[in-house]
Amino acid sequence: MSEAYFNTLCIACAVFQRELEALRARGDFDLPVQYVDSMLHMRPRKLRDRLDSLLGPQRPAARILLLYGECHAYMNDQESLSGVWRVKGHNCEEILLGTDLYYALQAQKAFVFLPEWTLRWRDVFERELDFHGDLTTVFMKECHAILVYADTGVLPVPINQLEAASEAMGLPWDVVQVGLEPLQATIHEAVERMTAHAG
Repeated sequence: MSEAYFNTLCIACAVFQRELEALRARGDFDLPVQYVDSMLHMRPRKLRDRLDSLLGPQRPAARILLLYGECHAYMNDQESLSGVWRVKGHNCEEILLGTDLYYALQAQKAFVFLPEWTLRWRDVFERELDFHGDLTTVFMKECHAILVYADTGVLPVPINQLEAASEAMGLPWDVVQVGLEPLQATIHEAVERMTAHAG
């Protein structure tokens, strides 16, 4: 185990929880993790405050691997703190998909469904965004042409949820096979930077 791993904690959005635990189960990830509710993305100020509390002077570890994209306006300030190393990626989609696939899907005007959010898409759109009926369809069709489910292989493809989302949003849906390798590579790159600095 690298020296950089000792007294290191991964603070991660819970959108990655199943994938991280799958990596752990196959021996490709062994850091302790503190998960933060993914719904805080809908309230950026609360997300900032929560991360501030975990990254402040009373942080639970000397080094933090921050598994987040640029998820609120002050993320650069948080990742510039001593001992904090954030993975590369603009958002959760890029971190999970890898840069090449992420931008390829952006070019197709795809709305990417990550596994954790697919299971609670109604909470996001109806409760958090207050989108109902035609408003959902109008909003989605303005910016997107297709719904794409990112299949990381840790859950069965949630066909019922995807069909319901497709009907509500007026968009077709498809599945792209992602696996765990892009996430693993992104974490590895951040750990390499952390290790180089520690050495």
